[in-house]
Amino acid sequence: MTPRVGITTKTVGEAWFERWVRNYWVAMKVAGCQPALLAPEIVTEPEQIMASLDGLLLTGGGDIAPHYYGQTLAGTDPDSVNEERDKMELSLFAAAHSADKPIFGICRGFQVINVAMMGGLLQDFPGHTSDHTHPGHMHVVDILPGSQLANSLSFSGKLAVNTYHHQGVTEQELAPDLLASGRAVPNNWLIEGFESLNATWIIGVQWHPERYIRDDLPRPHMRLFESFCVAMQRKSYGT
Repeated sequence: MTPRVGITTKTVGEAWFERWVRNYWVAMKVAGCQPALLAPEIVTEPEQIMASLDGLLLTGGGDIAPHYYGQTLAGTDPDSVNEERDKMELSLFAAAHSADKPIFGICRGFQVINVAMMGGLLQDFPGHTSDHTHPGHMHVVDILPGSQLANSLSFSGKLAVNTYHHQGVTEQELAPDLLASGRAVPNNWLIEGFESLNATWIIGVQWHPERYIRDDLPRPHMRLFESFCVAMQRKSYGT
């Protein structure tokens, strides 16, 4: 059977979907999964919704309200915070995690996983995000050999990735049950990939692998979506 994956987003609507969601949707379809859109307007019972799905994809977006990780505003952009989305995604994560369903977090989703698992965030640091002066800015992430992230990518060592974030996770903010399996180069204090030490399949990456859709998702980026889909198949259907 084809696994069904929930894809989170800030809101429904064709214009929003086309600009911010389509690449995730296409990547999951190409990987062999059936996506379903999850937005605050339609998610009223997170546990019931996750019971009907085989996995959860937490996508990119604005900043998380810092009170969710025990901090006050100290670099978070208040205009980008959407607490309805925060509440929805944290609730969906809790439901998926308790059922040990595969979870994949991308950029904001990476940060949501860390916060949901009792970690924190470095609220702001300069010079690391693409903007109008450095569109498509790239850097390198060192992927830990033997990790679940490396196995999912079928790649370890130095991987060039895009970068679109001003917040991040360091060793100090990393949740206790997560393993740092990807670190920025040369700034190895900045964690850009992690995985669960206990769950069957929880992986987060700080970059945007779905944005490589413009290049037909070159490997190893496409392998993340394929591995996620395989994890859902094995967990739900034993195949």
